[in-house]
Amino acid sequence: MRKYYLLTVTQTGPDLNPGSHFITHGIRYLIHLADPEALCFEASLFSYHEKHWKVIYEQADAVLLCGNPRYDRSNVQHFWVSDIWQYFEKAKLLGIKTGDLFAGAASPLPLEPVKDDVKKLLSYPRNRETMKAQAGLDLLVTRDRVAAAIAKTVDAGSVLLPCSTWWAHNWLHVDPQPRVRNAIIIPALCCTPKLIKSFASLEKSFPNSLPVYLVAHCANEFEILRGLFPKHPRVITLSDPLSLMVFLAGCSHVISARLHATIPALSLGAHVFHIAVDGRSVALEQFNLRPTPYTQILSGNFAVTWYRVPENKRPSPDPFVNLFREKISSRVTKERGAI
Repeated sequence: MRKYYLLTVTQTGPDLNPGSHFITHGIRYLIHLADPEALCFEASLFSYHEKHWKVIYEQADAVLLCGNPRYDRSNVQHFWVSDIWQYFEKAKLLGIKTGDLFAGAASPLPLEPVKDDVKKLLSYPRNRETMKAQAGLDLLVTRDRVAAAIAKTVDAGSVLLPCSTWWAHNWLHVDPQPRVRNAIIIPALCCTPKLIKSFASLEKSFPNSLPVYLVAHCANEFEILRGLFPKHPRVITLSDPLSLMVFLAGCSHVISARLHATIPALSLGAHVFHIAVDGRSVALEQFNLRPTPYTQILSGNFAVTWYRVPENKRPSPDPFVNLFREKISSRVTKERGAI
């Protein structure tokens, strides 16, 4: 049995984004397809814990960083994009395999040509440090064309794949349900009263008479929603990953400004209209979905276009499965044996 440590969000609660958990749920599902005897453990990407890393160094066959934007226009130091790389270096010295899975980029709107966006992102020292660290990893997977362009400059074997949140419902054992509701899911960024009111005005855009829910992922967003719509009968927050996935499984149509609500909703067969609040929406290109910038919502210059992924266009897990076997599990078996 091979032991994989996933550096990820290890806590849940009203103030934590369930979408981050969806990234890891999808990754766990894909890893178990690639290696049915895998043992997966989770460790925090938020901060360093000495005892946790002692365990990782003692028994890990691979250490894998899970999702979230790896590049943005900032030099703010976070553990998962700065300090963490020194511990990956030690892991490599101990013969532990390393990987960065479904890394993304995040830039403000409006979207720019890839080469221009990459140039601006790499003008920040922190992003250059991340790029340098990624060059020494055994496996590098990206989820959007901007992150992919950066990754290719340091690792010709890096691969662009659809975001892992597509497979999160498989890990959680949630299947599509009867379509009994619609939903409007508000963003974390640009979460201003003016924008939220514009979102809520889209209730009339749904092509059926099912009840419409106004949904926040986190408590602070819920506070804004409830303050703006004190009498709305269906304002809810869904910070628990499983509860959110079950909710999405019963949605017919979803208007979403959260990347990791849109992709799971699509994976469960819903029709989705996505509103982009930043460049993370580029990841939706892998699902042939063209988002609408939030600025067009505010100006009123848009048309609601519903997207749904047909059965014959659903992403296959095979590219990841084959890559993981080649880069990680088969090499661990060869070097250490299946202990």
